[in-house]
Amino acid sequence: MSTSFLVPHSEPFLLPGNRTGCILIHGFTAMPEEMRFLGEYLHGQGYTVLGLRLAGHATHPRDLARTVWTDWLVSVEEGLALLSHLTDRVYLIGLSMGGMVSLTAAARYPVAGVVALSTPFLQFKPDEIKETRKNSRRRKPVPKNSPAHPTLGFRREANYPAYAATPPNIYWQVNQLQAAMETALPKIVCPTFIIQSRHDPFIPPDSLDQIAARLTTHRQTLWLAHFEHALVRDARRETAFEGIEGFIREHTV
Repeated sequence: MSTSFLVPHSEPFLLPGNRTGCILIHGFTAMPEEMRFLGEYLHGQGYTVLGLRLAGHATHPRDLARTVWTDWLVSVEEGLALLSHLTDRVYLIGLSMGGMVSLTAAARYPVAGVVALSTPFLQFKPDEIKETRKNSRRRKPVPKNSPAHPTLGFRREANYPAYAATPPNIYWQVNQLQAAMETALPKIVCPTFIIQSRHDPFIPPDSLDQIAARLTTHRQTLWLAHFEHALVRDARRETAFEGIEGFIREHTV
């Protein structure tokens, strides 16, 4: 009988390679497996790859309910500590909320560069903030197919590597992360690469522009057409993968 606390096939993964490391950071309620295709691609190009598990993820939604946004930064810090023994430089690569975490962390830790994929820039209205704060004490997970779930219109395949339910209180932590990211953006000094689909159904359509406008360091952007929100799992994902690898190669000396 298994005694693992992790969801099967949701474990963090480490793919040893050269002295350039890539930390892959999955999205909100998702699992390291979400980033597996990108990890295998980058490893095939020779890089050392760590598929990180953010705190509160890949176990049970109850664990996410006990998590605060700074725990996700601690997860990144632990990943950087691990790769410090294997690499000389590290790039942070995050999807969606993982992109928010990556950008926030890039202002705090010495990294070679940061890549933000499908990363939302959330401008909450006063009534939305009020509702989120009201739910900040409600920890009982709400199934994603429930009418009470705030992202009911956002559908994924049934076997997508993510929780099937979300604790309402965690949205307040995402709100706090958004504020931290906005503060962090002008402080980032490493090269930054932002990628977004013009047809992303899930995040504000001007997120890339909002993020790029607040950066003061070297930045590159890439708009893709008709890609899913999860760029790293889209059928045409290698277009994004090649752009990411080119960014890393350009800035690795």
